Amino acid sequence: MSVLMKSLIVIVGLIILTTTLIMAFEPPNKKEIISAIGSTNDLPDSLQRALSIDDFEPIPSPRSGDWLAEHYENGQTFARK
Repeated sequence: MSVLMKSLIVIVGLIILTTTLIMAFEPPNKKEIISAIGSTNDLPDSLQRALSIDDFEPIPSPRSGDWLAEHYENGQTFARK
């Protein structure tokens, strides 16, 4: 097998592996969402209602052509007080 053919096989394999890793986004489950929001006990009632996860549709799994299906994104974080 020629060096060119071996290189082509390696490149195709890397493309397939990269695509699989990129499309590994999983929407957060209810426990992860609640953990991300944190405690709302000390907030006013209006903010507690605004942060209630029961009133929002969860983010769907990405479909072909969606940004998260084609690009890897690190989770977003912020400092907690």
